Amino acid sequence: MNATNNNWTKEELKTYILIYSANADLSASQEEITLIKSKVDAGVCEKMNKEFAKDNDYQALQKMLKFIENLGYSNEEIDALYAEINELFLTDNDFDIMEQNLGMGLKRLFGMIKADNEKQE
Repeated sequence: MNATNNNWTKEELKTYILIYSANADLSASQEEITLIKSKVDAGVCEKMNKEFAKDNDYQALQKMLKFIENLGYSNEEIDALYAEINELFLTDNDFDIMEQNLGMGLKRLFGMIKADNEKQE
């Protein structure tokens, strides 16, 4: 991760995660792209698309973890984000095995973050 990536907003992180999720099956459908664009600012979408295109899977996951932690997501915000990811997966009526596996992985990842949040309370 380079120095320019140290100050994402919650909207930028959400956009990045949605783009990452839309590409779970190696290509985002038109329905998924349309949904993402309906939820976020066009400039943010373009910026995060460029960021996503530079990253491999490991880098993407590391960024997501870092920024969820840095931005102090509450458990409610994590749940809302996960709900948006599920909405995205279902938008093209093709919830394939790759999307299902990513969904389960993100659910585990978000669950670990939520557990850490609860320890800190």
